[in-house]
Amino acid sequence: MSLIDTGCVGQVSSVHLAALGPNTSIFNFIFQLFTFLGSATCNLLAGINLRASSVEEQRTQQHQASQLLNHALFLAVTFGVGVFFLMEAFAPKLLALMGTGPEYLKPALVYLRVRALSAPAVLILIVGQGACLGRQDATTPLRINSMAAFLNLIGDAIFTLYLGWGVGGAAWATLLSQCVAVILLVRNLTGKSTQRIEGEQDFSQAFPLKLGWYGLPTSENLGPFLALAGPLILRSVLGMTVYTLTTKGAAQFGTLSVAAHQVALQVFWTLSYFPESLSIAAQSLVARNVKTNPQRAQKVARMLLGFGGVLGVALMGVVASVHYLGSSWLTADPNVQHLVQSVTLQNMLCELLCSLALVVEGTAIAAGDFAYLPKMQFLNLGGVLLCLWITFQNNLGLGGIWWCLVFYFGFRVFFHSCYIANHWRTHVLGGGFPSSIPEEEARAFLAT
Repeated sequence: MSLIDTGCVGQVSSVHLAALGPNTSIFNFIFQLFTFLGSATCNLLAGINLRASSVEEQRTQQHQASQLLNHALFLAVTFGVGVFFLMEAFAPKLLALMGTGPEYLKPALVYLRVRALSAPAVLILIVGQGACLGRQDATTPLRINSMAAFLNLIGDAIFTLYLGWGVGGAAWATLLSQCVAVILLVRNLTGKSTQRIEGEQDFSQAFPLKLGWYGLPTSENLGPFLALAGPLILRSVLGMTVYTLTTKGAAQFGTLSVAAHQVALQVFWTLSYFPESLSIAAQSLVARNVKTNPQRAQKVARMLLGFGGVLGVALMGVVASVHYLGSSWLTADPNVQHLVQSVTLQNMLCELLCSLALVVEGTAIAAGDFAYLPKMQFLNLGGVLLCLWITFQNNLGLGGIWWCLVFYFGFRVFFHSCYIANHWRTHVLGGGFPSSIPEEEARAFLAT
């Protein structure tokens, strides 16, 4: 949706396009903090579905799954309302922290206040998509997100272009499309019911989940979420800090630079959703098999990593095409178009490296071997800060900012490779997982 907003706003004003830059970083930073809700919901539902062996057992697990979903939605709404009030209260300070220039501060503030209304809806979508993937249903989120994107496009055409609301119109279009997506997704989760095929042992779609009041979540209910929350929140904070710093750095080189950075970053983020789908698939499929069928889990993990590499190469070509053939669709300013094209190589490399990193991290989360991720991001942040310092000292402009992002993703791939090599016998992508290790050690590993 952000890419659609960027394209429509870019046809109206470069100033309004620049206003999207700090806002995009703020919203992505905040919402990334809560991706653990989707990861936990996906993993836990996948585990519940695995254990079903009869209709009676499935009915019991339907209650467990429904309780899990309701507690996750309770957390999503609670956190979402809190985020809304905090963003409304500190909107000017958040934009000032991002280095928002005075020439585009007013439209940036309008966009932030309107988009803040969508905070509960976004977190509900994170949980709902995790629930669908945990039930091995990848098509529903795809269909609903596609429909929401289409509605967002229509809204942008009306509010941003026809009515001339600019960046404020883009915010309203995004808000309305996300609210519609929430209604459709929750309705699908709680209303979908299919008949079980005779002899089929997978009951994941046999019963719809139920919305209802299951009481406030207890410490036992919150345990699985909290187990993922710490490392993943820290990982997200450190990762989004990098994007925030690069956006703030681009703002130091002027309005045109931050406008071009917004366009290039939206192209990157939009295309990164394709490898992100492989990461989510790993979180569902590897988690489904890692303890009961580790050989299959390893096979799936390696297959997804191979797909990630191929996809990354393909996305490099897409980036080049969009930058050189489609930049005029995203901004009407030829100066901004030229700056976007100047970072094409860096954006291509980022897509390839990002594809590999996301798949590896998805398998790590699925296997429960993700405690090292915050450490990796912390070290990476230090390297990015050094790169940014070099960029400013040598006045390398937007091109230097994007080489910092190439370093960021390259270091992630390098660190993952070192970690896998050092844990070759126990890592899901290693050579000894877990069939080639001693039987007693294998049992101990699976017991964990």
